[in-house]
Amino acid sequence: MKSRLLGAVCAFVITQISISVDAALVAKLDGLVVYDSDRNITWMADANYAVTTSYDSDGLVNFAGAQGFIRALNSGTVDNLGFNNWRLPTTVQPDPSCDIQTNYLGTQFGSGTNCTGGELGHLFYDELGGTPSESITNSLDPDVILFSNIQDGVYWSSTEWDRKDTVVNLIWVFDFEFGSQHAQDRNLIQSFVWAVHDGDVGAVPIPPALWLFGSGLIGLVGVARRKAA
Repeated sequence: MKSRLLGAVCAFVITQISISVDAALVAKLDGLVVYDSDRNITWMADANYAVTTSYDSDGLVNFAGAQGFIRALNSGTVDNLGFNNWRLPTTVQPDPSCDIQTNYLGTQFGSGTNCTGGELGHLFYDELGGTPSESITNSLDPDVILFSNIQDGVYWSSTEWDRKDTVVNLIWVFDFEFGSQHAQDRNLIQSFVWAVHDGDVGAVPIPPALWLFGSGLIGLVGVARRKAA
């Protein structure tokens, strides 16, 4: 009886650890969110949730509208799936992975295709198997079906283009139709919104006492095996 209990607890603890390392993208909450273990972030599975929640008719909004949708999610004005602290994805600059490297007034920027430094670029290329200059809908990667309503278009990030010579009006974006990264005017151009959350919102919480108990049992198993040997 003790050995069966020991085995069950050890299996439970090991399973909880292995869940986070077995696959980079894991559907959680009955497929409502997708956890990226590479970046330790959780994507909304619906890539045009602004339309699904009736926040906007087609999902195309300027940057203020994108920020407004995130605020609506976090306040519960639209369905937030029971979580707050949603945010827009981030873009890394400089991004040496990009095909185009530009030194502008002493500041290095990365744009064009193959940009994987930012969260959207990482999702497009590293997780969903996107190809430069092709729509993500052409990808045969099986993880694409974890998401719904991925748009052939541009998605906002939260990262400003830090130009030194003018008032900052440009925001970095990523185009899922061509796999390219660029900056665009925050007020004049409309794009889609894809909400992301830090950490794994779909993780099953394990009480600290159980972790300690399980760890202790695993240690005892090791001791017992050494004695048996």
